[in-house]
Amino acid sequence: RRNLQSRCSPKSSARAQIAALSRLIVFAARAASCLSVRPAKPEDIRQVSRIVSTSFQGQPSWRDGPIILAQWKWRCFQNEALMTTRLASLAEREACFVGIRTDDGEERVVGWVDVRLVCFDEGDRTVHTSIPYAAALRPSDFRMRPYVSNLAVEECSRRQGVATALVRASEQHALRAGFDELMLEVLESNFEALELYKSLGYSLEQCDGCALHMQRREFWYESVLVPKLRLVKVFTASTSPA
Repeated sequence: RRNLQSRCSPKSSARAQIAALSRLIVFAARAASCLSVRPAKPEDIRQVSRIVSTSFQGQPSWRDGPIILAQWKWRCFQNEALMTTRLASLAEREACFVGIRTDDGEERVVGWVDVRLVCFDEGDRTVHTSIPYAAALRPSDFRMRPYVSNLAVEECSRRQGVATALVRASEQHALRAGFDELMLEVLESNFEALELYKSLGYSLEQCDGCALHMQRREFWYESVLVPKLRLVKVFTASTSPA
């Protein structure tokens, strides 16, 4: 009885919690130590396309039915084609980065971010990616702004600093490219992403638009318009990336 009481005592419980927390801290430190960010390469695209598809549409299985599975595979194929084209046609001040986890000397892609230049309409405050260089023709109406697109991290590597490292790399790139800000847009319902960006110094900017999102139904994906938010970080002496 004494042994049982000693095992269940508050002191032993506290010691167990402290030991578990210590192991978690050690694991997080090791995970951070083998994480790096580098420019994306063509050979990364296949892994990246699956990460992006899974991040935004989930990971279906054969139990979900043939329609959802076919739509998801088609989406992966589309992402791979679009990203291959994107990587081959980067403008001078644009970049794509991947987060790399190194385990036993083996590199594995765990995240992706695309930093592109967009044309911002000062009148209706909308972003145009299809006419990015209109700012050079009509500088009084448009201006070029660096824009974070498709930030994605594989599920098993989330909450380990990957997204933060990718955002920091994007900020450093924007600063080197001569910009004093970085802009991004996120779904209004993506609370985790909003908390991350706000913790990194991003603030809300006026945005009345919606984003096209692949919403999962019971047996298929459906394209729907959902509200989005725009966030901006202006680089100052105290907020510039390290």
